[in-house]
Amino acid sequence: MQRLLLLLVACLSLLSSVRAGEVVVIPIKGEITKAQFFFLRRGIKEAEAAKADAVILDMDTYGGELDSATDMLEALLGTSIPTITYIDSNAGSAGALVALSTRHIYMAPVSAIGAAAPVMSGGQDLPSTMNDKVVSYFSGFARSAAQKNGYDPDIAEAFISKDTEVKMGDTVVHPKGMLLTLSAQEATKVINGKPVLASGIADNLADLLSKAGLTGAIHQIEPTGFETLAFWLTTLAPLLLLGVFVGEYVTCGHSAILHACTIDDEVLIGMGATVLDGAEIGARSVIGANSLVTQGMKIPPGSLVLGSPAKVRRTLDLEEQAGVRYWAEKYVMLSRAYMARGKGKG
Repeated sequence: MQRLLLLLVACLSLLSSVRAGEVVVIPIKGEITKAQFFFLRRGIKEAEAAKADAVILDMDTYGGELDSATDMLEALLGTSIPTITYIDSNAGSAGALVALSTRHIYMAPVSAIGAAAPVMSGGQDLPSTMNDKVVSYFSGFARSAAQKNGYDPDIAEAFISKDTEVKMGDTVVHPKGMLLTLSAQEATKVINGKPVLASGIADNLADLLSKAGLTGAIHQIEPTGFETLAFWLTTLAPLLLLGVFVGEYVTCGHSAILHACTIDDEVLIGMGATVLDGAEIGARSVIGANSLVTQGMKIPPGSLVLGSPAKVRRTLDLEEQAGVRYWAEKYVMLSRAYMARGKGKG
């Protein structure tokens, strides 16, 4: 479903309402995702088709998917229209890489950019060997974007790697040992006649246009219905993956563990059994006590599953399958009787 919606966003063709000479503003808010990339790409194409004066990314993000950020980087580096990032208030992690892909950066008075080291999806640090490879790979992207747009490539690398020192002339802007993050005041500080990173501080978009010498009217690109749905879907996807979907008349024995799996109707999960991520248990099946259903395993309907790792031992006969629902209904009746006698109070 997620891939289908993203494909619809990617293939969506709309008549541009942007006019020649306007300044196109594309909001980049929340997590950097593939849906954000498709939205950005559409905005750039509309701006190019209309011969807009400039594209401004109105950015407030703590980061997101680095692969989506590199897609956005390539789209921004590939356009001939002048590009600007307005950071209000955050360009963290993957957002810093996207900002470096534009020709100018302006920042709100209270804002920050940097800390773009890659991490795992849960926020944990990458294993050492993998971290070295990933940092090296994305540092290359960041340095190339910085060089093309006239930024110091060492600043781009210091956003990603703790081992990079940044110097401007004899001035040490940032020592080794920690990731670089710049406030608006630090990013606009002039050293040897050149700002550290950003072109200036702007109170708002109108102030930015004035300082950047842009006179065209602002045209804000709004997400379509499909794009909005894709934003929500990609944002919620990690939470949905953590969910357990359980059908009707399902009985779980004591100490059973269900993690990010799907249990169809009328299933009996034995005591101490474990069902791992992505597993699907077909209707009217029985998972034996202490069985381990491994990640992604698909159990056909009406199966008897035993063992660790679990295997389908046989197909239950119709009477056995009917018994699964019987036991679920019996437990419900027992609980009601228990409550009726008042033993469930207190």
